[in-house]
Amino acid sequence: MEVDDSGRPDETTLPLRSPRPQKTLQSPQRSQSPTPTPQLTSSSSSPEVTLVAAAELHENQRWKPTTLHPGPAYKKIEWSADGTTVITSSASKTILSYVLPNDLLDPRKDDDNSHRTLTCHGRLRFGITPSAFAPAPYFSLAEPWSQTVLVGFRDRPIQLYPLFPGDKDEDDDDSDLYTKPTTPLASYSLIKHETEAYLPPMSLLWTAPGNHLVVGTKSLLALFDASRTSNDPPLLKVPTFSQTGGGFSLGLRGTVSALAAGAGASQNLTAAGTWTRGVGLYDLTRAGACTANWKVSSDSAEAGGDGIVQTLWSPCGRYLVVNERKSRGLLVYDVRGAGKLLCTLIGRSAHASQPIRATVYESATGTTPGFELWSGTDSGAVVMYEGIGSREGLIDPTWQWQAHGQAMVGGTAMHASGSVLATCASSPPIPDDGEGSESESNSDDSSDSDSEDNDDSSDDSEAPSTSSGSSRLARSGATVSDPSIKIWSLVPLKPYEDEEK
Repeated sequence: MEVDDSGRPDETTLPLRSPRPQKTLQSPQRSQSPTPTPQLTSSSSSPEVTLVAAAELHENQRWKPTTLHPGPAYKKIEWSADGTTVITSSASKTILSYVLPNDLLDPRKDDDNSHRTLTCHGRLRFGITPSAFAPAPYFSLAEPWSQTVLVGFRDRPIQLYPLFPGDKDEDDDDSDLYTKPTTPLASYSLIKHETEAYLPPMSLLWTAPGNHLVVGTKSLLALFDASRTSNDPPLLKVPTFSQTGGGFSLGLRGTVSALAAGAGASQNLTAAGTWTRGVGLYDLTRAGACTANWKVSSDSAEAGGDGIVQTLWSPCGRYLVVNERKSRGLLVYDVRGAGKLLCTLIGRSAHASQPIRATVYESATGTTPGFELWSGTDSGAVVMYEGIGSREGLIDPTWQWQAHGQAMVGGTAMHASGSVLATCASSPPIPDDGEGSESESNSDDSSDSDSEDNDDSSDDSEAPSTSSGSSRLARSGATVSDPSIKIWSLVPLKPYEDEEK
């Protein structure tokens, strides 16, 4: 594969974020710039946040904006393995890659632009909406062969694509969205042999160092060898539930919508979450042995929820964070206690059915044990929780700021250095009055008696649900007008010094 490297910035090196001492919040050094200063809550350890780069989503779409499809919007955001590139997916069936400049945190003149504008260096367009994607864990900006992404579709094989295809159209803005598809580098087939139909991959996960990949689908986990492509079957299939007779079953029934690889003390475990609000821990190195599984519905009285969209391991591997859609908080479990609820992170506004994904980082405060969690909200704010793992019960946000106006912050991603945070604004589709909610997530315990096909017939990672508030918005035709990604610095920036002086 040949990749055009012309015009691409050099590799970016970011400083590590040092522990924040306990002190009174000071204004960011660049508060004189026209960039809005983040509104922080009172906290002794609130960092200085500065907007250093941003990019708006400019895409010509072939449909007229409606309440169900209000226009271009970002859905998910992730960092590449080497921390040089931000990879996002959009509602326009596109995966976009933004390579950060190597002078991202360098000081700038006060009369210069308040932040840099990012350029899209890679664009993958598809005729259908990807159900999941996962960048390669061995991504390196210096190695073109490593710049790949795994993409899943509902009625196709799982395919590996180059993030920088190098076949940009001469008139990219006016080009047809459904022409010139990129040729995949590899394919992995997940088929139900009884019907010879493709099983929909609703979650994808690479295992370190990238030799294998895990796929989550309807009541099933599949492990593939990345070097065995085309029609080779999975190395291992792990059903998440089994029938015991008499109308009873064991395990988790439902589509596996979230996967997370363990870290630290849980490095051999894979955490799986389902739309039916179930969590399971699996050891794929031991033929997929299930070490624990439980339902979160009994623990979500304070947070609510309507289906798991994300599972996150703490950096130490002792705690598991469960993130649900339409949830006012996040659940933190101590995996050493076989699913014992440790605390609930409340105070996050997330009433939309679209996923709002969070990110974790080891605690940057020297006197506070535990780890941090950063999450967006449906009101445009980003909230941060500190000291998770050292406290029990209900935990309020440590601080927050308004990052994207009134648009929903659909994703947050922390750089490995801890000094830079990436956020993306989403435009959630708003249902009409006549549309119903997803049936699977409302049948937590009764779904075990249904058939497997009927249990997951209405699964959709972006399925809308009806509420009185969203119905009023649908009638008014309201849309979100901030489809953008933003890069925030969490370390103090040095003031600009004129070299001519």
